[in-house]
Amino acid sequence: MFVWPNAAGSSTTQTLEPRQGYNMMRWSRGGFQFWAVSDVNAQDLADFVRLLETRITPESK
Repeated sequence: MFVWPNAAGSSTTQTLEPRQGYNMMRWSRGGFQFWAVSDVNAQDLADFVRLLETRITPESK
């Protein structure tokens, strides 16, 4: 998991990108750029990212 400030500040949707035996999921939200990189299958990585998003995105009430 890599996280760094996003100079553009815009939000982007999640993009899955396989490369050299790894799966990478990247997206932007709340002024940050996120990259999740792993050798697990794409579905497991997507599940991880979904769980992560529930922890970093505040619930609207």
